[in-house]
Amino acid sequence: MRKINRVLALFCALALLLTVPAFGAGKWDSDFYVVNDTLVNYVGSATDVTIPAHLGIKVISSTAFKKARVRSVRIPEGVTKIDRGAFAQSTVSSITLPQSLETIENNAFKLTQLSSVIIPANVKEVGKQAFAGCNMLKTVVFQGGSPTIEPTAFYGCPIEYLYIPASVTDISPAMVSQELKGNITIYCEEGSYAQQFAQSYRFGCKTVKNYAVTATCKVTVNGKEVPVAAYNIDGNNYFRLRDLASALSGTAKQFDVAWSGDHNVMDITTGKAYTPVGGENAPLEPREPFTASRSGAYVAIDGAVTFIAAYNIDGNNYFRLRDLGRALNFGVTYDAATNTVAIDTATGYTE
Repeated sequence: MRKINRVLALFCALALLLTVPAFGAGKWDSDFYVVNDTLVNYVGSATDVTIPAHLGIKVISSTAFKKARVRSVRIPEGVTKIDRGAFAQSTVSSITLPQSLETIENNAFKLTQLSSVIIPANVKEVGKQAFAGCNMLKTVVFQGGSPTIEPTAFYGCPIEYLYIPASVTDISPAMVSQELKGNITIYCEEGSYAQQFAQSYRFGCKTVKNYAVTATCKVTVNGKEVPVAAYNIDGNNYFRLRDLASALSGTAKQFDVAWSGDHNVMDITTGKAYTPVGGENAPLEPREPFTASRSGAYVAIDGAVTFIAAYNIDGNNYFRLRDLGRALNFGVTYDAATNTVAIDTATGYTE
């Protein structure tokens, strides 16, 4: 059966090549048929699918997963567009979208079995009926940015939990079915456009504080990108202290970290190379927004105890990068155009 599916998929792909000459020649890579930088078809039997990053895919085509019998799909970084109807009428119930994604075209996930979706901050457009008819879709989270959301993008979805960050400044009241409006609670920040929208159109609304979402920014140290994971809490990026120590090790601003559980103190020794304990810079799995808890831990820098506000998430202390830059005197800048946080250890901290 798998061979038959592969042959049928190849015929479909060849037909597509004849009708769309711009695709050029294609290739098979395991269960994936790829033309240039476009995933044309998946013919595997696995229901939990991870698209390999080495394929270099930028586009998920309209034929890739349409009506596919899959349960979960993880899309790699580098993909910028999901074509019209790419997952329509499939059985997918879990989707992991990359931070590189910019466009979700019309009908992309129409009539699927998704129960939740996290829209990355770089998404600029969510097309017409992109998620329409997903009758189990109850949680929708926008991580940031200010995407254009077509009025019927979530038509017919029984959404109950909708998180809209302060960066979103244009929302259509027709985005969701009016008959379902009474079931929706919009979670947003105090004074945001989303709050005004919810109140104007009589949606349920809850303002939140200490709300954490997986950060989408890139981080560089002295011009080199580093894999430092972070959470964005109320508009500020918070980093795991050990991840930052690992990233700065070997620079002019390196420091070591030790935990004194008896005194609830994070001991920082400046000028000393970091001693790894394992698990540094492990990527954070995308997750629904949550309320972060303040940490009661103190910080001692070269023996002098100070207090730097932090959050404890999954047993790790996360600190605001600018607070650490101020305390340890390294430069911190942010480029909104590229969504990049830059750390410069050759300069001191400036406000």
